[in-house]
Amino acid sequence: MIFMCLTLEVKSKNIEYKSKKLKITKLIFTLDSFSVIPNSLSVRRIDSTIVPQEKYLINEIDSRIKLLDSSLIGEQIILEYDVFPVLLSKNYYRKIAPFIDPEDYAKNYWKKQPPKNSDEVIKSGSISRQVMIGNNQDLSMISNIDMRISGKLSENINIEGVISDNNLPFQSDGNTYKLQEFDKIYMKFSDQNKEIVVGDIKISNSEKYLKYNKKLKGAMLRTSSNNYNSNSSFSMSRGTFHKNSINGEEGNQGPYKLVGPNNERYIIILSGTEKVFIDGKKLIRGHKNDYIVNYNSSEIIFTNKNLITQDKRIYVEFEYVNRSYAQSVFHTNHEFYNESINFKFNLISQKDWKNNRYQNDLSDDVINLLSQSGDNINNVIFDSADSLSNNENQILYKKKDTIINNVSYSYYEFSNNPNEILFQVKFTEVGKNNGNYILDLEEVNGRVYEWVAPIYNNNEWIQQGNYSNNIIITTPKSKNVIYNSIEYKIGEDFKIEFANASEIRDENLFSNMDDEDNISTASNLSVNYKLFQRKKLKMKNKHSIEYINKSFQGLSPYQEVEFNRNWNLTNIKENHILTEQAIAMFYNDSEVLKYSLKNLRKGKLYNGYKHNVNFGLSNKNHELESVTKITDIKFNDLSSNLIQSNNLANYTTKKHTYNLTYNHESIINFSEKNILQDNSSSFNEVSINILKKEEADKIKFLYRNNKRPSKNLMINFSNSKELSFNKNLIEKSKFKMNSSLNARELIFLEDSLSNELTLLSNNNINIQTEFLQGQINYNIGKGKESIREKNFIKVPIGQGTHMWIDNNKNGIEELDEFVISTFQDQSEYVQLFLPSEESQKVYKLIYSQNFKMNFDAITKIPVLSKFKMNSSYEINNKSQDPTIIYSPFTKKLDSSINLNCSNRNSIKYKPKNDFWNLEINNSNIINHRSFSYGEDRTSTILYNFLFNLNFNTFNFDSKFTLGEHSIESNNFINKNYSFLIKELNESFLFKINSNKDLNANYIMTIKNPMNSNKMKSDEISISYSQKQEKSKIILNSRFIHIQYDPDENSILNYNIMNGLNAGTNLILEIKIMHKMKNNLDINISYSGRKSQNSRFNHTGNVGIQTFF
Repeated sequence: MIFMCLTLEVKSKNIEYKSKKLKITKLIFTLDSFSVIPNSLSVRRIDSTIVPQEKYLINEIDSRIKLLDSSLIGEQIILEYDVFPVLLSKNYYRKIAPFIDPEDYAKNYWKKQPPKNSDEVIKSGSISRQVMIGNNQDLSMISNIDMRISGKLSENINIEGVISDNNLPFQSDGNTYKLQEFDKIYMKFSDQNKEIVVGDIKISNSEKYLKYNKKLKGAMLRTSSNNYNSNSSFSMSRGTFHKNSINGEEGNQGPYKLVGPNNERYIIILSGTEKVFIDGKKLIRGHKNDYIVNYNSSEIIFTNKNLITQDKRIYVEFEYVNRSYAQSVFHTNHEFYNESINFKFNLISQKDWKNNRYQNDLSDDVINLLSQSGDNINNVIFDSADSLSNNENQILYKKKDTIINNVSYSYYEFSNNPNEILFQVKFTEVGKNNGNYILDLEEVNGRVYEWVAPIYNNNEWIQQGNYSNNIIITTPKSKNVIYNSIEYKIGEDFKIEFANASEIRDENLFSNMDDEDNISTASNLSVNYKLFQRKKLKMKNKHSIEYINKSFQGLSPYQEVEFNRNWNLTNIKENHILTEQAIAMFYNDSEVLKYSLKNLRKGKLYNGYKHNVNFGLSNKNHELESVTKITDIKFNDLSSNLIQSNNLANYTTKKHTYNLTYNHESIINFSEKNILQDNSSSFNEVSINILKKEEADKIKFLYRNNKRPSKNLMINFSNSKELSFNKNLIEKSKFKMNSSLNARELIFLEDSLSNELTLLSNNNINIQTEFLQGQINYNIGKGKESIREKNFIKVPIGQGTHMWIDNNKNGIEELDEFVISTFQDQSEYVQLFLPSEESQKVYKLIYSQNFKMNFDAITKIPVLSKFKMNSSYEINNKSQDPTIIYSPFTKKLDSSINLNCSNRNSIKYKPKNDFWNLEINNSNIINHRSFSYGEDRTSTILYNFLFNLNFNTFNFDSKFTLGEHSIESNNFINKNYSFLIKELNESFLFKINSNKDLNANYIMTIKNPMNSNKMKSDEISISYSQKQEKSKIILNSRFIHIQYDPDENSILNYNIMNGLNAGTNLILEIKIMHKMKNNLDINISYSGRKSQNSRFNHTGNVGIQTFF
């Protein structure tokens, strides 16, 4: 392990749930290309039975599984698990430094057998501490612990635990502060009937009126016996429940932004707590499934498996990190059962600690206001300004007064003058013309808001902004729910069920007002019995009644996700009574026909009747299904009629399945005077599907007609046609081609609306011959791209990636004054990207091609057979120009929102004697990004000529580089520059013996900026390394002389001279690494840097790591 303060750059991907089905052919195999999150793996057989953990070992770091039961060979199993966005056993570098390779503990993982003795405990992992100090930085420490424990404490007591607490790197694209799932701590003790878990726990429930899925920190006890189960916990909550309802946009696969209850845009979703539905159907997370989610930016993107249209209804339930109050959670679940009776008792209590806020404490004035507000929690608004001294790295404001039309106004104005009374002010987005502030000065690091005077028009003041300095004060809340249910069976022919929930809720713990509705209940009684049975035919009956108090909420939604829509309910807060009468016919224990009548009453205002008819019939090759619901509703002076019908016909042959579906829905609303309401709608939908068995091939055609009200009639509004297919076009050993397509045309029947065409496609080609190996991936789509806001966050020196240079000497951190730091002791900022409120529709293109050519496979001509060629081209383009999807080799930067493009090519000549080789390569990399302040673009073109000589005791490497590097910004002048590069790098390596090396290096670099002075540097370096059995020492000295007349642009100077100064520069490095007994590694390093006209900078680093 390297004990240098290196930045590990991780490609931003979300922690992902995966599911795989595979046939076992060997006992040890790789599960995934990423590391598996501890304790997340579940292994099931095809029949859904769980494979016990005793039958396999999992190496989460290398993502490998070893099966301990050879009888599983030949079986098909399903593996479900979560993965980190990186492979933790792989080394990631910002800079590469020589070091002693530690023992590869992952390779020895399988040598650790399950415990044989009753008191054997297996421990694996590592603990490390790293201390950094220097005359240019304060002392800082990085601590890492990753420990897993499993085994037996005694003959009957098992132990399992994970303690993982790491100082994690910041992601290279700046999307997140840290990945949540890396830090995980829990200990589990268990015997045959009991289990205790302490640390990070997860509780869930799916009872009728008590549904939740919560991540907590605390302690949990589970017990079980022959007829009794219990589960209790006491913990602190990590998140708060919320839900979003999203209207789909035509052809927009995302990202869709999830927001908090007060439209907070910058929230963090607790991973794994989300539930996503489209049209009432629950989706599965994963790149190969239905959707992916970025928990840290709270965005959700849908895969091409679900084409998002204007007709889609999207619902998302989730828990998010709420930093208002500390919240305790107590829960206990008990279940008693035998052959006749099943009794359940559940209690959960969650309470905010009103005197323990995570953020600043509430003032007496705010508490007094809260105490007088009762349950009117949305009306508790307060000025967020907080007077304080001029703190570094904070955006502060001064208070000013003005008079407009004889009306006095006070407002806040940005200021960094330490001699003024300054305020820290929080701003809330309130919508257009609802506030007096707008976002301004976007070149400043952070968000700065500007006051805009309201306009007096027609005897009223009209606000001109969309932000307010007032904030909504969240009230502390409590909620307690007691749930109990009983199920009683009399033989197999009669069953009675009763469920009841009682809720005690307080929306404002500071106030005793409005407490009369704090207690509420919900109850359900149902009776199921068999009417008669004759041979294979039988009939069953069901009667049920449900009562829900108008104030009952539950811990999270307990009704089906589209309950309100299916009953055409709006926000009606009345007592709820629902009755149901149902009769069902069964043949061979399969339901073939069912009729039910439901009646829903909401107080005296709402009365609805729903008729349900379900029909299902199947045999060996045929299947018919039909579900029809007819609902009649009276609400005040309105009447509604809903018809929902879903029908399916399947025909199966040996190779294919053919299915035909017809879906119809109409929601017709009339006023008392029989006037058709504007919220009425209707559609008809027909689809044909053909699926090929045992292969991924499928084709689907769908036609849909939508109707809208006009002049008291339902008229045709739009038609849509959708074609989708997935096909393995060519499947040969050396050539494979796969293609999938989703095409949809939306035709509006009104001339005022434009038709829309949506095209999503994934295409893959794989070539594997002796001469040519290659891959081509071509993906196109459509979506929405948020304009990002860039910020830099200060972190301890040595743990960041950027440094700040006050280019204009004004003392204000501005976005164009941050550069990637060259040296560790300068790295004290990290880059953070956040999605802004502004987003644009884009067309997406992802194209990549990679080819390798080996001429030895096609020719025996001595000269030609020694050549090898590599070529790669990748482009990821999000643009407002629809033509980009047809031209992956055309880069239209003017219309692009974000574009990343790289082109790399190389040709290598390597004779058989292997003592010399020649290589020529080139690279062209373009990055174009849109931010809230404008656009940034970087381009680098390099041509490299390499020559290498290898002898037993002597190596010579020569590299000559020509290139150009340019940076463009349409908002920042000092970020517009380019320079030509010429560099000669020659290295001599002398192998003194098998343990000692001496390396001499000379580098000459010429950088010629446009409209500035030329820079020439000469570098001579000498390094010595000596390796013994358990230790290694490296000494390195670099002498760099730079000839350069510095430019007025300090940012350009830093990049031209790589963080050094004109004149003489000296860099010294010493590294000592020693491997001690008992798997203990010690690493000591020193680096010193001296530039002309600057002091000597010293940095020391001591690290220790133990493996077990």
